[in-house]
Amino acid sequence: MNARTLTLSENAIRVAASLLGSTPGTVRQRVRASGLSDSSYRLAQKRLYESGLVEDRYLPVPSALGLNRVSFVLARPFTDRIQETSQLISSEPGAVVVLTGTQLVLGTVFHASEEGADQLRARLSSHVGGGVLAFLSLDPKEPRVPVYYDFEGAWAHFVGLRGTVHYPRPLPIGPGPSRWGRRASLIGASASLQLLRRPFPEMNGGRPSHLAGPATLPGSQRRLLEHGLVEWRVSLHPGVVPKYDNRSIAHLIMTRGTLRDQDGLPDLFSVLVGRCGVFPFLVASDGSQVLIGSLGTGLQAGAQSPHRAVLSTISRHLGNLEVVREPMESVRAPLWQRYDRLLLGAAAA
Repeated sequence: MNARTLTLSENAIRVAASLLGSTPGTVRQRVRASGLSDSSYRLAQKRLYESGLVEDRYLPVPSALGLNRVSFVLARPFTDRIQETSQLISSEPGAVVVLTGTQLVLGTVFHASEEGADQLRARLSSHVGGGVLAFLSLDPKEPRVPVYYDFEGAWAHFVGLRGTVHYPRPLPIGPGPSRWGRRASLIGASASLQLLRRPFPEMNGGRPSHLAGPATLPGSQRRLLEHGLVEWRVSLHPGVVPKYDNRSIAHLIMTRGTLRDQDGLPDLFSVLVGRCGVFPFLVASDGSQVLIGSLGTGLQAGAQSPHRAVLSTISRHLGNLEVVREPMESVRAPLWQRYDRLLLGAAAA
């Protein structure tokens, strides 16, 4: 099954919302909350995973892997440099996301130190030059990424559901060291490697994706979640969302700008969600620069696009505003939330 054959029935919509907003718990709890029968829930869940619309991910706390820096890169290289730029970012051991299109490359890379981020910045400047629109280097232990690849809000808005359960979810910082204890680390633990690889059938013995959730984890892996070292999340793959009610996910929209008020990020987010009806899947800031990732909806013929009014509102909060709209049909994902690669980054530290 693929996105072309998946039909967004009411059951599929409700189960997708249940999964995108879920936390580790029993399937029975999620079934009960959805209001569906057990068999209807499980059938819709199976179809959603098989279509690739939703995917499990196990997201580790970066500092538990000795990764003390994260870079968010938005580049707009010349067309003949897009593949080269993509490969440059993908070759970083701590690269977990690389998206490309006809006019952009988006990357998320974790590093052991600020030096690693500086080296990546220098390489990109050498290869891409002025085509680097944004390079944010952040300490992942600070609350600088209030929305981290969280699609629950975008999904609810797209299908017309009211409210969300856990949106927005930030990049996990984790509990304090006092709760972890001195030995709390994911480095070198076989359970860590097995858990981070678990969502990928080619790396877990072919286990179907819908059977890779936390309910089936062995005790050693479940404890990593219980101790707050790893988070289980269900992510949307926006490139395979089928049309629904004459709407489609038509664009990947990346926005970058400079905060007019250094403490204005919470207000900007509130305006985006409350006034503009925009539910970003990514928001990151280094205290000055801001990078926002969102999904643009293709409307039926004759409908008026609201993006001009949105930009006018955002510009009251951000200066030096620049927006790149990439048709979703052109977006490719050389790397899509491959957190198993963070163990490579930790080994390279």
